[in-house]
Amino acid sequence: MSKMKIFSQLIKAFKIAIKFFYRHGNSNKSIYLIINRNVHSENALKDIIDRTYFFFKEKDLKIIYINNTIKFLLYFFRKDIKLIFGFNLPIKVNSFLRNFLIFNIDPFLCHDDGWNWHYALSSCFNLKRIESQSFEKLQAIKLSIGNYKKSYLFGTGPSLENAINHDWSDGFKIVSNSIVKDKKLFEHIKPNLVVACDAIYHFGQNLHSQLFLKDLNDRLNEANLYFVFPSIYYPFVSNILPVDKLIAIPINNNSKINKNLFTNFYLPTQIGNVFNVMLLPLGTTFNNKIELFGFDGRSPNDTGFWKNSKAQSYEDGVIDLKLKHPCFFKTLVPIENPTKYTNNVHGEELEKILLKLEDNGINIKMLHKSWTPSFSKRFNEKSK
Repeated sequence: MSKMKIFSQLIKAFKIAIKFFYRHGNSNKSIYLIINRNVHSENALKDIIDRTYFFFKEKDLKIIYINNTIKFLLYFFRKDIKLIFGFNLPIKVNSFLRNFLIFNIDPFLCHDDGWNWHYALSSCFNLKRIESQSFEKLQAIKLSIGNYKKSYLFGTGPSLENAINHDWSDGFKIVSNSIVKDKKLFEHIKPNLVVACDAIYHFGQNLHSQLFLKDLNDRLNEANLYFVFPSIYYPFVSNILPVDKLIAIPINNNSKINKNLFTNFYLPTQIGNVFNVMLLPLGTTFNNKIELFGFDGRSPNDTGFWKNSKAQSYEDGVIDLKLKHPCFFKTLVPIENPTKYTNNVHGEELEKILLKLEDNGINIKMLHKSWTPSFSKRFNEKSK
């Protein structure tokens, strides 16, 4: 065995030991909000305290003000949850600190602050039973749906508005997040599953999330369908949405692909995007034939991540997102490199994923033109 492999296994064992020591029986621990008050304004401090109460309504919250990083070390080894604000740390350091129940929730200095709220919240919760029940729900869906010829996956690009002109009844239908806004289109598609996985767009303390969750709740109560999402969000959504309609799947941060959730019950989150993380794994789990609609990609004239269909998106909500999570947008869609995110999630790595799936017998077809190269290659004008 190579030295590198031995070292990797030792690191893995160390992380497992840390998680057991810090998280075993953690449900009643206190929440420490540790604030470096030399960094941000009083308004920013007030806002982060409000967000903390939003996520941890019934927890024992202790707010600690410090004026240097050295004092933070006094709380480092406490087995309580530590939320930190005003600390500018590298991305990998923020990720590693989660093992010690330390979560950077600073929206000005940490681009994944939205996710850290849920990593913190879920560390108070035993998700194993919920994940096991979710696996059983997914199996029951598979047994009940009959023999659909294909899986239809729906994105939220401008082409989505044309979905009203097509018949989708021959396929298993999985739709993305904000499609729930459009009741008419939703009832026309008659989806089997709704998916969402973005912490700030769908599970946050902002206008966009609140609009989405309200519409999602309405659609779940109106129809026979399920909402599928990464299990770290379960403690949050279980207080908002009907729990019998929830399917919570664990995440695997080291995986880029998973074509069968019944064989490997996890979501591959290494390349973060709802298509890669959720739509594709769910689609291939239910069928070997995949057809895509509403994935327009990012045109040369688009701003932000890409253009969305107006009728199925929350434009006012996006404005609020940018105000409340500035580091997220600055990091993923920087002014000097606006295509950074799309190149990462829908570039060469996506092509590798699709090719590997096709080598394993999965047929993938794009139903309209797209700016995403991998999707464009799989569109045939003659076979529309």
